[in-house]
Amino acid sequence: MVMTLTRHVSTERIERFKQIQEAIGFGSIALKVPHERYADRMYCLTTTGILLITNKEINVVITVYLPTIRQLSAFYRDLGYNRIPDEMYYKVLANHAKLAHGGV
Repeated sequence: MVMTLTRHVSTERIERFKQIQEAIGFGSIALKVPHERYADRMYCLTTTGILLITNKEINVVITVYLPTIRQLSAFYRDLGYNRIPDEMYYKVLANHAKLAHGGV
């Protein structure tokens, strides 16, 4: 996935970005949900279980992080799901285990 990054990601969150990129990868965008506070932003869940916040008008990544199960549950609830699909649930748990030492 080719991403245009904000200064925030490319400077302040670059270590987090690199750790995720190297240990997990970003895959492609699987699902999108509008940001609850900012109309110009989207939450984007990737096929590898990473959450990106993007500017939906200019397609720039504002920040990137590994969601908690609570955050993932809220994301899926916003899409009308009753629960997190098993495949994504276990993928995110595995991602946390991979990065547990890195503090992402």
